Amino acid sequence: MVHKRETDNYIDQLHEWMIKLGYQEKQVQTWPKYEIKQSTNGKNIIHQVGLAVFRGEERKNEDLILIAECESRGNTGMEQLYKYLKSSGCPLGIWYDGNDIAVVIHARDALSEVLIRPGQNFAKSIKQRREELELGSIRSGIDAAKNGKKIERSRFSIREVAKKAGIQPTYLSKIEREEVGPPSEGVINKIAIVLGMDANGLMLAAGKMPADLQRALMIRPDIATQLINAMKDDSSQAIKELIVQRKIIREGEW
Repeated sequence: MVHKRETDNYIDQLHEWMIKLGYQEKQVQTWPKYEIKQSTNGKNIIHQVGLAVFRGEERKNEDLILIAECESRGNTGMEQLYKYLKSSGCPLGIWYDGNDIAVVIHARDALSEVLIRPGQNFAKSIKQRREELELGSIRSGIDAAKNGKKIERSRFSIREVAKKAGIQPTYLSKIEREEVGPPSEGVINKIAIVLGMDANGLMLAAGKMPADLQRALMIRPDIATQLINAMKDDSSQAIKELIVQRKIIREGEW
């Protein structure tokens, strides 16, 4: 069993890495220890973890993004961390034993398909995409730290994405929580660029008409009628037709 003083040193090291990744001090909790409630055989057991990272400085449970433990108990400890992740709903866990080894664990698979699909919710789309990229950034940062390399700031935290999109972090957080509606077309385009998403698909998911499609339908309103009628019979085919029409519009082959 690792001595408590050594464990504290490992926690301090992880804390330092999180700050270098770009998280603020108020987003990282080491004391008081973050508590996770685990239900076992009908009984609730409280577990404390060495380090917890949150998306917001308010440290709300729903904003928990990462938990870390620093004890050396081999497979038993790893199994316990899996249980912590499952109980808390946290997407990422780190097990660090101080021997230049950090284990990063995803609690769920790649956060499902993130690409825009017809009818998918706008807020859910950008949140899932940003989370996937953010977790990947954290993993890269931990790997860099293990190898003695410089830790680059996370490019996909709420703070960084909001900065690049020209909006406040609190506003982006409210968008992801669906506390406010989708932003303007210009902001949606910027978010799409930052997250590497299709801007037109994201616009449609936000309930907005992409400018190029709107111009095309103004030129050829008969296309809109055809699509509406086609949607009644076969929505998937109608979407294919829409894609073909937009391709023709862009290429100027009328």
